[in-house]
Amino acid sequence: MAASLAWRYFSKRPKRRQQDHLLKTGQAQLQAFNDSLPVALFMTDLLGNATYVNKTYEALSGATAQQLVGNKWFRCLHGTEQEAAAGGWVAAIAQQVPYHGVHRVLRPGCKPWWGSFKAVPMLIDQQGSGYVGSVEDITGRLEAEKALRTSEQRLRLITDNIPALIAYVTPDQRLAFANSRYQAAFNLPATGPTGMLAQDVLGADVYAQSLPYVEAALHGTPGTFERLVTHVGQLRWERVSYMPEADEQQRIAGFFSLVEDITELKQAQHTFAKSEMRLRMITDNLPALIAYIDRDERYRFCNGYYETVLGLKPEKILGAKLEEVIGLKSYKEMSPHIERVWAGERVSFEPTKLEPGKDRHFMYDFIPDFGIDKSVVGFYSMVMDISALKKVENQLRILARFDSLTGLPNRNHFEEKLDEAIARSRRSQRMMAVMFLDIDHFKDINDTMGHHGGDSVLREVACRLQRCVRKTDTVSRLAGDEFTIILEGLQAEEESAMVANKIIHAMQENFVAGDVACAVTLSIGIAIRRADEIDAELLLQRADKALYAAKSAGRNQFQNSAN
Repeated sequence: MAASLAWRYFSKRPKRRQQDHLLKTGQAQLQAFNDSLPVALFMTDLLGNATYVNKTYEALSGATAQQLVGNKWFRCLHGTEQEAAAGGWVAAIAQQVPYHGVHRVLRPGCKPWWGSFKAVPMLIDQQGSGYVGSVEDITGRLEAEKALRTSEQRLRLITDNIPALIAYVTPDQRLAFANSRYQAAFNLPATGPTGMLAQDVLGADVYAQSLPYVEAALHGTPGTFERLVTHVGQLRWERVSYMPEADEQQRIAGFFSLVEDITELKQAQHTFAKSEMRLRMITDNLPALIAYIDRDERYRFCNGYYETVLGLKPEKILGAKLEEVIGLKSYKEMSPHIERVWAGERVSFEPTKLEPGKDRHFMYDFIPDFGIDKSVVGFYSMVMDISALKKVENQLRILARFDSLTGLPNRNHFEEKLDEAIARSRRSQRMMAVMFLDIDHFKDINDTMGHHGGDSVLREVACRLQRCVRKTDTVSRLAGDEFTIILEGLQAEEESAMVANKIIHAMQENFVAGDVACAVTLSIGIAIRRADEIDAELLLQRADKALYAAKSAGRNQFQNSAN
């Protein structure tokens, strides 16, 4: 019996050794498998004492298995985290439910990291015997999430403070983002527009205006357009820009929507357009060339009068250079004035443009236009055609120097001529004489022929006097029936007497005014300039005295002044 029992005992030993070997092999394989996992694994008893950790856990915690096993698994956590982990663990054990917590882990000599701890209870006959758990290093993920939140906060801060409505639309035309201005403009709920259809947000009318550009953006084509919309009972203009976004495979992931309120701009443009229309209406009807020329000397504005004067329509002039419009010759003449206006000076000048058969006179005004930095960015040009004014000025100048009835020099012009003649006589040492003439009994002629007839006599006397002298001599009418003649370059005193006799003879033919004829005679006083005589007034006085001597002697004759 004893022998039989012993044989049975020793015959079973190899089988047990084989089972033990298989168990150890399995345990080694399981250990190797666990250690190769990128996830940290641990086991604990019900009190939270670690009973097992794999190599990944050791690497993450910075401690060996000998240091970890037998100690509370949460002792490796940051001090502020241990109490929270212990409380959560106790609650999970009491209820025999899984444990999950995110805790900061201390690793000796390294920066703390964040781990996601998950453990489930081990149940034997429905009784808990411990926990099996895993730890995942989620530091990078948390940092990325934090960076993403920060980025989103910054994006929100920026977009909320941009004076525009900003949104993001997905390929199925749903809003994934909208800034605060967008939400307020479309009266969106406080929770945001996420998931709302663009059609519902915009409304049927606005959506219909936008749809062609929405579809283009979802096909990768950016677009900008303007639309007239009504929001909260207010009519306003918007400028809308759609900017598509493509993913790494160049598929359209959605598009950004930027909406600017341009109502004030539109109103300003309308006001400007009306103002420009009024300006155009005014300037086009002014008899002046009005233009604005920029720093490149190109026309940026010109009125319709340019077509009247130059035969060029304003649209042909706008954008053209000043030199091209006015011609190279005129441009060179104006260059000094243009340089002055570029230097910041207001310039006025009057060039004369001669045309066949007439003179054209223009008054130019160049007014510099100063920019913000006080530099000259252009100038206003106003050109007045003052030809008619110049004609009137010349007529007034003639009236001031010539007798309007006879066309002869008047007293003022005569005095100028007499001063000049005396100066020439002194230089040339040649004689000159002044003749003072008066129509005899002119009052009777006026009474007989009337004032119209008297005027005819005066004009005819002026013509006969001019025929009796040389072109170098000057015949003038001083006033009424008084005339004077300046004789220059005389060789002898007798020449003045010869001229006087010629005049008396020329008056012998009757004067006719209408149907009335009458005889006209003249009395003449002559004064020869003395060699040292320079006073024109005294010379004329001597001729006047000689005239009265001729009248006293019986009229229709001449007398020389006494030397």
